[in-house]
Amino acid sequence: MTMTLGMLWFVPRPMLMQEGIIAAAKYHLNKYGRSPDCCYVHIGDTNDVQVENLSIHQSKVILPRHIWIGISDKL
Repeated sequence: MTMTLGMLWFVPRPMLMQEGIIAAAKYHLNKYGRSPDCCYVHIGDTNDVQVENLSIHQSKVILPRHIWIGISDKL
């Protein structure tokens, strides 16, 4: 699954990554009117994080404590 356009979200240190992903997904839905289905996080920031209806991928190019979230490209 790939994504070329998405929203970057910063997760403050005290917040858990899963809570940050849920907050980012809710914000994305309210702002753009569509629920995101794809999310990229830094490799070191995920420990079996799962969010319903959201595909979560690890990437070295995403900064720590950041989330890149959006709609996947349907190729």
